[in-house]
Amino acid sequence: METTQKENIMGTMPEGRLLLKLALPMILSVLVSSLYNIVDPCVFPCFCADRLCARIRSRGNGGCGV
Repeated sequence: METTQKENIMGTMPEGRLLLKLALPMILSVLVSSLYNIVDPCVFPCFCADRLCARIRSRGNGGCGV
């Protein structure tokens, strides 16, 4: 059975490619999360405001506040 050694990319890969390989997934996840946080408040009230107001009023809190 032959053992294989993994290559250490931190010491052998060029800095530019290393930066893209390691940073790009984090940058994309932050962008997707930020986009969701921007779009969510704009879209969510349009679909759920009436049901939310009805639910709040049924609990006796009066106004909607949305």
